[in-house]
Amino acid sequence: GFVVFPISEKIVSPVAGKVTMIADTKHAIGLKMANNVEVLIHLGIDTVNMQGKPFNLVVKVGDVLNPGDKIGYMDLKEIAEVGLASDVMVALTNSDDKISRLQLTAEDFNAGDRVGEMFL
Repeated sequence: GFVVFPISEKIVSPVAGKVTMIADTKHAIGLKMANNVEVLIHLGIDTVNMQGKPFNLVVKVGDVLNPGDKIGYMDLKEIAEVGLASDVMVALTNSDDKISRLQLTAEDFNAGDRVGEMFL
C-alpha cells in the first residue's frame, strides 16, 4: 500500500469498490474492488483512541464508490491537538495472491488524482 500525508480534511476513495466495513470508531474503512482486492483506509495513527470524534463519514456499508468519491472528513486540527499524526494509510490487505506489483506514479497529488497502478 501507501501513505498519504493529508493537507485537506476531505477523505476520498482511492479506488472503485464497495464499502465492506466501517470501524465503530470511524478510523478505518474497508473496500472491496471488482477484482476482489481488499483495500483498508486507515485514518491517522492511534486515532482509534479518539472514539470517532474527529471523523465525519458520509458513506455506509454497501455503498459503491468510484475513485475520488467523498468518504467524509477528518478534523486535522483536532487530531494534531491531541498529539497524533493524521497520516492516511491505504493498505491492500489481501494482495499476496491477487497483485504482482503496485507502482506509484505521483508524489504530490490532489484528492481524486490517479496516483498509481496495480498489476494483477
